[in-house]
Amino acid sequence: MMPPIIEPQGPPDPGAPPQPLGRALLWFAFLWIVSLLIVAAIAYGLRALIL
Repeated sequence: MMPPIIEPQGPPDPGAPPQPLGRALLWFAFLWIVSLLIVAAIAYGLRALIL
């Protein structure tokens, strides 16, 4: 049987510093832009099939 690719992680330790807010916001913005581009590409692809 194959070992799992993604190892589950528990919550951070109580004394651990939180992740920097700027890094989290950049990651969120990156995911938003990529999702927007994927949806636009699918929409234009479907439009090309219809017309």
